[in-house]
Amino acid sequence: MPLREYRPLTREADVKQTGEYRVKYYVLCEGQNTEWFYFTELCKHKKSLGIHDSIEIIPLEKTGEHAGWSNPKKLLELAESKRQELKADENSTYTKDDRFVIVFDLDIFNKIEEREYKEILRKIKEDEIPVVSNPCYDLWLLLHKANAYNLYIRPNQEDILKNGHISQKHTYTSDLASKALGFSTKGKNAEDFARLMCKVDIAINEEKNICEDVNSMLNKIGCNMGAFIEMLRTKHYE
Repeated sequence: MPLREYRPLTREADVKQTGEYRVKYYVLCEGQNTEWFYFTELCKHKKSLGIHDSIEIIPLEKTGEHAGWSNPKKLLELAESKRQELKADENSTYTKDDRFVIVFDLDIFNKIEEREYKEILRKIKEDEIPVVSNPCYDLWLLLHKANAYNLYIRPNQEDILKNGHISQKHTYTSDLASKALGFSTKGKNAEDFARLMCKVDIAINEEKNICEDVNSMLNKIGCNMGAFIEMLRTKHYE
């Protein structure tokens, strides 16, 4: 089984009438660290973020030979594999309302033609949601800093889009985010990511200063993670 479901040890709240969640959002991330730590904290703080009890967020951990799969096409393959596995399991609570969230960066597309990116978007199925960052997910973390757009993004747009490596661990954007936030976005300290949860609304508002449309994001600084969280907040399944 190439994917392992993450579930927090304690749930904030279940659906009171049935004791079970109604709709599941299975999350497949390009990265195994930054995105993973953020989404696991999102699971734990779901209720305090205003996401309805009937929604369950389930990050999927890539394992074995699939652990290094990061290309969006490969993520879509894994989503299809998980979908078929759930459908075949007679004990599964999978329904047609469940969704697969495909999280990837656009810096990998810097040296390819736009048509290849458009091909990825065309492959997105009705039950799949692309969560995209340009150049990388660290941009979303940077947005948790108050006035991030004016202080860090607008003055450095060219360097952010280029996003060159400045060390073995960091690109320009991840280094910028790390310095602004006071911790390494490439680190593995869950508490650092947990502290961002009280600043999600700041990030959502800051994101509105950049491109949120995945269809036109390829050559622009952009992210739609905030828009995704806002969408989750509107969903109520009774």
